[in-house]
Amino acid sequence: MRAKVSRDADLPCKPTAIYPTQTPKNSIRREQMPSNIPVSPVTLEEYSAMDMAERRKVWLQISDITEAEFEAHMAEEKAREAIVPKVGSEAPDFVADVLDRQRQRTGEKVQLSALRGTPVGIIFGSYT
Repeated sequence: MRAKVSRDADLPCKPTAIYPTQTPKNSIRREQMPSNIPVSPVTLEEYSAMDMAERRKVWLQISDITEAEFEAHMAEEKAREAIVPKVGSEAPDFVADVLDRQRQRTGEKVQLSALRGTPVGIIFGSYT
């Protein structure tokens, strides 16, 4: 059986988010935020209901880049999207470093193809 690219909706159960009851020591509370950070011109609900043309206007309104820079960025993202595996396609093979509990490299590596036939969950993200 080959590994397949999937998304959360394809999983037998949804990932669960855990929200801390206390604010972490190094986080910033809203009242501590710098006053020069603009407030969004739309609510999340309004944004969700917008089409791409409306979202583009909001992005340009709140962005600190020019329209030309924005268009170049969007073209780069579209080109990148063309090489991203599609849902249901065979997952590309790769090798990853194994980390210990302190998130340090152990020197071990794991290759996706070596895990063929074994259920594998992969979380891509930043742990910095």
